[in-house]
Amino acid sequence: LQAPHVTHRGQHWHPLPGCFRCAPCGRPLLGRPFLPRGGQIFCSPRCAQGPPQAPRSAPQRRSWGGGPP
Repeated sequence: LQAPHVTHRGQHWHPLPGCFRCAPCGRPLLGRPFLPRGGQIFCSPRCAQGPPQAPRSAPQRRSWGGGPP
């Protein structure tokens, strides 16, 4: 955990567009507002409402904290 990372309520992500992105749509969230829910992050209330899906171009990302999906 000494490498640079983004932290929110005990969850950690690499500060890279490939890691810190919306769970369903894959939109990079660096420098943008986000909604954390259930160990995942979302770009909008619309994305957070639906069931989590794998991002289009990257495998599903989880927090280093290992929160539930």
